[in-house]
Amino acid sequence: MKSSLHNNGLSDEVKMLFSKSSIDYGKAKEEVWASLDLKDDVSFDESKRIHIYPMFFRAAGMIVFMFGLGLLARFYEKNINVKLGQLISYNLPDGSLVHLNADSQLKYYPIWWWMEREVMLQGEAFFEVKKGSKFSVHSGNYATEVLGTTFNIFARKSGYEVFCATGKVQVKHLENTSILHPGDYLKKVGSNKILIEHKVSKSDVMAWRLGKFNYNTTPISKVMADVARHYDIDIQMEMIDSDIYYTGFFDRAKSADTTLKIICNSLGFSFEKETARKYRIKKIIY
Repeated sequence: MKSSLHNNGLSDEVKMLFSKSSIDYGKAKEEVWASLDLKDDVSFDESKRIHIYPMFFRAAGMIVFMFGLGLLARFYEKNINVKLGQLISYNLPDGSLVHLNADSQLKYYPIWWWMEREVMLQGEAFFEVKKGSKFSVHSGNYATEVLGTTFNIFARKSGYEVFCATGKVQVKHLENTSILHPGDYLKKVGSNKILIEHKVSKSDVMAWRLGKFNYNTTPISKVMADVARHYDIDIQMEMIDSDIYYTGFFDRAKSADTTLKIICNSLGFSFEKETARKYRIKKIIY
């Protein structure tokens, strides 16, 4: 027995589907479904299908790429290492010039440079900074900031010193901030104290840039450390008091032997050359 479906309340697509089909209730359900030929009557436009997964993976890949590029820009670093007995001058990406003394290290991020002009210094250097955005030099807990000027920084284990040659320099240490003007000289005194001297002669601080040794009541330990760096030699001092100070001015072009002779003669010391690069200094006992 056959029966026709009433199509009241059905959508047009369903009406069209069932208008072409009659169901024989005497057949098994498998035969009924087989008799409904949906393949020819219901079709899908493949061109309109949205491929979500490829779009998702492309977007995710782009995010990962941009994140990696950002990390590269921020953390790719350039290191300039100056050996003992050397002096070099180096141009930074913006044209600023840095002159590095012997046994000094400078680090910066070249790709990130145009976002932030920042360098890390260990040693001694004289900076000639091009005018522009803030320029920062970091050495341990100290940060020196300028916009465009010339200044000298000494940052070693033995101390921290900043000399402002031109323009204006800001030095930050922990929660303290100091502003230096031309001729101002800041130096670390004790563990965390700082002292600022005014109207200091550039030749007194910048002697190394002028090819000179210039000391004014300077601790002998600092003098000998400076001499050792300049000539790339090892100097051992025996029974030399730490409170001995030296004052002198002479040319750095002299040999290591001549320089040590000049210093030792004025202080009543003697020196012995043990090897080509090793010296031992003693106090003369009369």
